[in-house]
Amino acid sequence: MFRVTFLGHQGWSVETDDFHLLIDPIVTPYFRNIDFARSWVYPPRAIDLQGSGSVNAIYLSHDHEDHFHIESLHHFDRSTVIYLCGNMSGAAERILREMGFAAVQRLFAMQSIALGKQMTMTLYPPPPSPTEHWVLQPYIEGAHPRESLYNPVDCGISPQFLSMLRKRKIRRMGLTCLANNTQHLPTPYHPTRLLPDRRSAFSNFMPASVLNCHFGFNELPLMDILTIVGRGFMDELNPFGVYKEQSQQQLAAILQQYSYGESLIHGAEPGDVFESRGGKMILTDTRSPLVVGSPEADAKMAEAEQKDLDFDPLSYEYTPATGQLQISDSEIETLELHLAKLALKIACHRMGMELISTNLSAQARPFQEARLLLVLKNGQSSLYYEYWPSFTEFRRVPAAPAHLLELPGLYPHGYECWAADLLALFESDLSIYQIIAFKNRVWSPQNGMHGNYNFMNVLNDLFAPECAPDITYRLYRKAYDRCSQNNRNSGGRNQI
Repeated sequence: MFRVTFLGHQGWSVETDDFHLLIDPIVTPYFRNIDFARSWVYPPRAIDLQGSGSVNAIYLSHDHEDHFHIESLHHFDRSTVIYLCGNMSGAAERILREMGFAAVQRLFAMQSIALGKQMTMTLYPPPPSPTEHWVLQPYIEGAHPRESLYNPVDCGISPQFLSMLRKRKIRRMGLTCLANNTQHLPTPYHPTRLLPDRRSAFSNFMPASVLNCHFGFNELPLMDILTIVGRGFMDELNPFGVYKEQSQQQLAAILQQYSYGESLIHGAEPGDVFESRGGKMILTDTRSPLVVGSPEADAKMAEAEQKDLDFDPLSYEYTPATGQLQISDSEIETLELHLAKLALKIACHRMGMELISTNLSAQARPFQEARLLLVLKNGQSSLYYEYWPSFTEFRRVPAAPAHLLELPGLYPHGYECWAADLLALFESDLSIYQIIAFKNRVWSPQNGMHGNYNFMNVLNDLFAPECAPDITYRLYRKAYDRCSQNNRNSGGRNQI
């Protein structure tokens, strides 16, 4: 037996006669490791822990919250083996051990491991990526290459995986999944940055962007099934509802052109079961008992669908992720202590190096270095800070040096968010992803002056879990403490 079950979003169950592996399982109908809001998986579902049978091991591909969810992992028996992507943060391994998982094993790129007697798993590194380079992609193979699952997770196709296919002369694969993970990421940018209008972003633009960001699929051999997963989610922090079917259908139509009718292009539904039969992978008519409905999630989706999907992201006014509109004077002092540490990190980042080398003086004399303008919304007003590269510090200024809708030459980089949110990030009460998705504005570098990145990328570089394990560990610990408190209140936890 070689059976693969789609658990929803990007979670998988892989079973043989003697081994049961889960990949990035989200057991609950939602995810997030923060206390302020949840993201609800679409289509709505939950995982039935009682009817799932034994689970031998879990593979965790990276630290992003839709793959590494403390509350979901808390449901598993502590004897379950945890295979941890070798690139994941020290915070992830530390919290897993503190949760009581004794068998935590890191696996690294190009490492293979036997899962029972009937399948093996090999991890492949993705191509270069600014936000997903921590991932290691699992390739699970049974008795032959068509009895297999290749999961690129959120990334393009691994060059090393393609090399393996060529060396082994594999002409046809089994089941491959494509993470359609761009359809929930349109972010409000500063009005000086051009974006496609909202309606076009929900039509041809989105499938094309998915195909482009997953460049490499056209280099794969034919496969029995290509399944599209990660169909979106509804985030309680967002001002708009869940986006659902249109993009996935268009993407399937685009990809069908590459298959020449030789592959099944399938938009996966939670509970879909794929099995190896007659030497190939097929989609069965069976629905897995692992996946059940969630009335709570259904109600959330019904509420989301009442919202306007056609809002204008360029004029969108966003609320703080924490719900806190204003911070006190003492909290401002704490925030500024954190900004002093952030300034040192920026100095070592490529943005700091480029700012200090850029002369904005019209006559090139005297030297006038470029700066970063940080705007922190606080109540009815804002706090303004300039980052001075040569002094490696943020300096508070009493008012905005220029109208924010203009792009002043002195500030090729600018960033705006809520003061309470940035403080919560520093204090491990909010993850960076809750700010940079939907809860900020940026303006990009002047054309031709700097690289094609902005301060949002800098925050991701500096505060991704793998780069800030101390802050991340405290966030994970708070999430686990909430789980423990909920257990005490409810009298126990369900386990697989």
